Amino acid sequence: MLLSAYNYKLLALGVLFVILGFGGMYIEGQQHGIYSLYIAPLLVMAGFIFVAVAVFKTDPKLSQQEVKDDQSKETNSSSTLP
Repeated sequence: MLLSAYNYKLLALGVLFVILGFGGMYIEGQQHGIYSLYIAPLLVMAGFIFVAVAVFKTDPKLSQQEVKDDQSKETNSSSTLP
């Protein structure tokens, strides 16, 4: 699998933020409203940041498991050498 469940959760959160930001701007419909000018753009930017983090960040649990697997492989290979 390309991404882990952790990454998909972050991706879904980012998409939700983007939808809330753009949806809020559409619903408010004012050019000079507080939500349209200040809150919604921050939500949209946070959503895009979450999406970027979701794509590039590895799952902390998965990376710890890989380190343990690598350590066990090293100990097994060193014990079989003469």
